[in-house]
Amino acid sequence: MNVLIITVYNHENCGSFLQAYALGRVISQHGHNVSYLYSPLTGKDYSCIYNVLKQIYKGDLKAVPFFLARRRWFKKAQMCFHIYDSFFDPRPEVVVIGSDTLWNHQKPFYRNMAKEYHGLSFPCSKVITYAISAANTSTKEYYNTVTPFKEKIRISHFLARDKHTKDIIDEVYGLDSKIVCDPTLLLHKEEYDSMARPVSIEKYLLLYFFNEITSCQKKYVISFAKIYKLKIVSFSFTKPWGDKILNASPYNFISWFKEAEYVLTDTFHGTAFSIIYGKKFAVFDENKIKVKELLKQYDLLQHLFKNYEDLGKTLLMQNDVISNGTYDKIREHSLHLLNRAISD
Repeated sequence: MNVLIITVYNHENCGSFLQAYALGRVISQHGHNVSYLYSPLTGKDYSCIYNVLKQIYKGDLKAVPFFLARRRWFKKAQMCFHIYDSFFDPRPEVVVIGSDTLWNHQKPFYRNMAKEYHGLSFPCSKVITYAISAANTSTKEYYNTVTPFKEKIRISHFLARDKHTKDIIDEVYGLDSKIVCDPTLLLHKEEYDSMARPVSIEKYLLLYFFNEITSCQKKYVISFAKIYKLKIVSFSFTKPWGDKILNASPYNFISWFKEAEYVLTDTFHGTAFSIIYGKKFAVFDENKIKVKELLKQYDLLQHLFKNYEDLGKTLLMQNDVISNGTYDKIREHSLHLLNRAISD
């Protein structure tokens, strides 16, 4: 069948790119023709232009090539996606909404795409969701936003990424929706290895943080690295510290996650790829529902920490979800639900 994926694939974010890549890959592996709906809010160069002008205003001209290079690398990587063209491509028989936080109605970015993200753009196609997430949006906020769509709901199968989103769906629509894994977790690590490139450091701790780490917290990270004779590698050009500072791109991301000895993160996809590659890892608790739900789904909540004094013992915990069969069990269950939703 012709399957159209509606998701955030063209944002300069490794997790967004890789979840879109993985979802398209597993669907095409089952014989379907896959295309992606162009996302105008993320496809523009606005964020790159904003970041460049911001650094020029701050007088940090060294950062300008960083943002330009990142934009160039992401554009090159995104060429792997076939973008739907209504003039040349056949009408999609199935529209898949997801993954990522497309129903996070706390952010105008997602509210402005509500028509597309709630299945109203293709009235002649079957619409399903896969691993949709409302992030930290409350039930009340979500209900008030979605009510205008309720009478015209066209989604035939609701597959949520976390229990919080499932509870919202079930309350708003009176359903018993299902929980599936994030698309990135539908692939085995070997299926990402083709994207990897050789890295220049043998033993290192990888930092993948969206928020700032305080000077006090840095001391614990540096102390751990010193004890275990590790270099510190960081995807944090705008907040640089560590032995090697990387510019994040999909290929760089895979390469450095694959070879890391340990991973320290505060992000959803940093956690997901720590699971995929079976890393020893620690997740700083910033009360992100989607991160907690992911760890709970794989019985890894012990890898979540709040006090940096616990960093060392958390990083040394085993991550055995691959060896004990949990990874494949969740993956196969999610694939079954996805395939049934498409072909039902």
